[in-house]
Amino acid sequence: MEVACLVDANGIQPTKVGTIPSHLAAMMQTNINVQTLLTEAILTENRDRVYHAAMMDPHTAAVLGIEEIYALVDDLIAAHGDWLPAWLRR
Repeated sequence: MEVACLVDANGIQPTKVGTIPSHLAAMMQTNINVQTLLTEAILTENRDRVYHAAMMDPHTAAVLGIEEIYALVDDLIAAHGDWLPAWLRR
């Protein structure tokens, strides 16, 4: 969980923000979508959801085409497979 905090001589203190303006909430939602898809991927052991999450990432989608995103995800899984669950490594 992320919360806004005030850091001062008293330490770290959570701060109430109130209602988030709709334009900021919309910007945050683009990252929440990625996190939701990755959570679904893990809970259902669905590799396709990992690809979908990468496709929904705003920066990745702005720079790479769909086939490049598939290749990127495959490369990342291959490079870090020892740290990843077996269902993801195929």
